[in-house]
Amino acid sequence: MLGRGGMAVVYEAVQLSLERRVALKVLAPHLSEVNGFRNRFRREALLQASFSHDNVVPVHDFGDVDGQLYLVMSLVPGDTLKDRVDRGPLSPGLTITLLEQVADALDSAHSQGLVHRDVKPQNILLRGEAHAYLGDFGLSRLAADTRFTRRGQFVGTVDYVAPEQIQGITPTAAADVYSLTAVLFECLCGVVPFLRPNDVAVLYAHTQEPPPRAGDILVGLPRAIDDGISKGMAKEPQARYPSATALIDAARVALAGVSERDATPTQTPTVTTQRDAITRTTSPRGTRGGRDQSGEQPAGD
Repeated sequence: MLGRGGMAVVYEAVQLSLERRVALKVLAPHLSEVNGFRNRFRREALLQASFSHDNVVPVHDFGDVDGQLYLVMSLVPGDTLKDRVDRGPLSPGLTITLLEQVADALDSAHSQGLVHRDVKPQNILLRGEAHAYLGDFGLSRLAADTRFTRRGQFVGTVDYVAPEQIQGITPTAAADVYSLTAVLFECLCGVVPFLRPNDVAVLYAHTQEPPPRAGDILVGLPRAIDDGISKGMAKEPQARYPSATALIDAARVALAGVSERDATPTQTPTVTTQRDAITRTTSPRGTRGGRDQSGEQPAGD
């Protein structure tokens, strides 16, 4: 088992017909009971399988066995971006190298009408040091469309979710730009944008508080990167960058000439949340080198 979440369990498996190792995502049985989910799952799986990009985890097959829905994807060995950031902030150069790949994948998906809805470092898989894959297109959209979650819930992860998703507004590509900006902040600073004592406080911050300033955590970062983060995490979708690539291009310009030695931490934030403690102690990722292709929060989050 590679990972477990509320929607699926992911296993490392062998596709016998081709004798290759793959990631097998087995969807939770209760999803099959939702009206129309099977047909929507088939449409989304076909769309994912037809979407080819060097930085998106490929879908090889899908179907059901005795009513059990599944997806077969490429197995990406290595860490997630979250695992990498948990070991410390990334250098500006590595941050741009990885996120420009994710941005290109997002823009390609957006051009085909796909919105990811759950961009987060847990969904970015790393092969080696410098190749990034974005995983789990489609299922977050299915979750929202079929409304299998409890009333009042949204689909997404609180640390990276755009304000409009919290408000129940159908997300567009601008929501993915917001989330990618939050990931950019975390890569540079080593902490999530809004470090608060509980989920309610995080959600409030996304909707009501100004975007965070990386310069408050790292001395040596130019003001331009804070301006870029403010634009990427603007409360109004139309005020953000027009594309994910435009965001990363602006960050590249802002960080030009900044080395890892130039950016040094100020006082490290010390807020410890119950949610963080649950994540660190219950996630199965720690047992398999940090890999998680489930694209979900661990059970209990």
